[in-house]
Amino acid sequence: MLPNQLYSGGFSGISTIFYYLFKTKIGTTLFVLNIPLMILAFFRFGKLFILKAIVRNSFTICFFKYFWKDKPITTERLLACIYGGVASGIGTALILKANASTVGTDLISYLIRSYKSDYKSSTLIVIADIIIIGLNVLVFKELEIALYSAITIFI
Repeated sequence: MLPNQLYSGGFSGISTIFYYLFKTKIGTTLFVLNIPLMILAFFRFGKLFILKAIVRNSFTICFFKYFWKDKPITTERLLACIYGGVASGIGTALILKANASTVGTDLISYLIRSYKSDYKSSTLIVIADIIIIGLNVLVFKELEIALYSAITIFI
């Protein structure tokens, strides 16, 4: 998705903004953004929950470090957003099914729900994704890319 200038929601979307603005590594940005959340979650949910989150976060960082390719598999943005959305959805579903966290915005939703159980995680995550898409539009002034990225997130 990234070589096609698509962005996802959550902290990955924020990391994409940093990547394009400051040329920072996405994995490093994800790690730094997640530190405060993991500290809060450690005190709220305990060691096992955080251990799962750290393992997952480590896999993501390694993925970006070792499997990142500058040349995209496809340059067709619609294909990239469809297949990127499918891959992201499968990965996220597997993580949430294991009662783990993808860290980032879903960890924020877990924290909020631990205090306000009547809130839905899905609603909180969608709100965060909409805010992040809005930030991307404000920063890059590319509405079309935001629309393609919204398809990715929806899938």
